[in-house]
Amino acid sequence: SELISREICAELYEPILASSIHGIIKNLTLEIEYGKVNFNHGLVMVKDTEKSEEEMAYLLDSDFYAENKIEGDENVWNTLKYFNKSARNLFRWSITDVLHQAMEPKPVDP
Repeated sequence: SELISREICAELYEPILASSIHGIIKNLTLEIEYGKVNFNHGLVMVKDTEKSEEEMAYLLDSDFYAENKIEGDENVWNTLKYFNKSARNLFRWSITDVLHQAMEPKPVDP
């Protein structure tokens, strides 16, 4: 719970509930200005191949897409820039400040 925001997975913030959770899978399809986004997230088991151990992790996966044909290079690039910015904002909204700082963020050139 110290890494994933309460807004994304409130269940992890309830001590009695969190200790008994064995899995969470959430799927949202959101309509956005230039199309849609499929946002899948939840708890997954990942294998550490070096230690031959499994551990619980939280997966954040977003797929941005447009269902209609996009005409012209400028419109394509504007759509892709919008998707890129939206993906960054969605990821940042999904994590806590603790995780954000641990990732040592650097400014991005516009």
